[in-house]
Amino acid sequence: MTANRRFEAGQRLRDIAAGRLRRHCATGAVALDDISVSFFSDRSVTVVSGVSLTILPGEFVTFLGPSGCGKTTLLNLIGGMIRPTTGKVHIDGALVTEPTPVCNIVFQQHSLFGWMRAIDNVAFGPRAMGHPDPRGEAMRFLRLVGLDNHADAYPAALSGGMQQRVAIARALATAPSVLLMDEPFGALDAQTRSIMQEELLKLRRDIAPTVIFVTHDVDEALLLSDRIFVMRAMPGGLKEEITLDGEFRHETDVLRNGKYRKLRQHILTQIREETLKVFNRPDGGR
Repeated sequence: MTANRRFEAGQRLRDIAAGRLRRHCATGAVALDDISVSFFSDRSVTVVSGVSLTILPGEFVTFLGPSGCGKTTLLNLIGGMIRPTTGKVHIDGALVTEPTPVCNIVFQQHSLFGWMRAIDNVAFGPRAMGHPDPRGEAMRFLRLVGLDNHADAYPAALSGGMQQRVAIARALATAPSVLLMDEPFGALDAQTRSIMQEELLKLRRDIAPTVIFVTHDVDEALLLSDRIFVMRAMPGGLKEEITLDGEFRHETDVLRNGKYRKLRQHILTQIREETLKVFNRPDGGR
């Protein structure tokens, strides 16, 4: 990260701390322009092909699809961890060519520093970016995820759900415009997963980053998303876009909703079709 980028990211943190940036600031617009990704030196394996989309600031967008369709690859492209073979990625009009402080990512496994207490895990990003009070900022975000009473606990002393809440606090503490989430609740039990989904929606109301979410869980996607992109099998691409605008977030008995049930079955059918294409390929999908 260049000195200029560190300064800009640090300034954003200071602006947020001082209240100069509000929840609905116009940042976090993501644009993918005719993206393709091929691996190996001869580009013999194309993982993603022909992806173009625009994500608006503050949207919650989910990628759904069979295993190996390029969902995580798209997250890595947006975050600058990999570069496209063809096409371009922009965030707020700026070309993404390397990891950028405007993005942060939450993985399926929490990836916390085991030798650091929760507060120091969360303070790590703000400290690296020059925040004047990194531990104070960390405590603010631990409070947001309901873990301020566990600030001095090491990750091993926390439950799986608590560990993921610390990971989310750590991601948010760098004030990202875009929060990338790669199956963040996939390793949790059903009840903890449901609670974490509710917590994520509460955090989103308070912080309002753009959220780009990867999951295999159709119900999770329907409950959380403003838009869902169903992906086709390798080479990965966009098969269908479904606009929800958070329609099902606040229903107490969503399974009684006929539209929900119909959409759920439709998406499951689409994913099954793409999965069967992989299984029926002569090379077995390799």
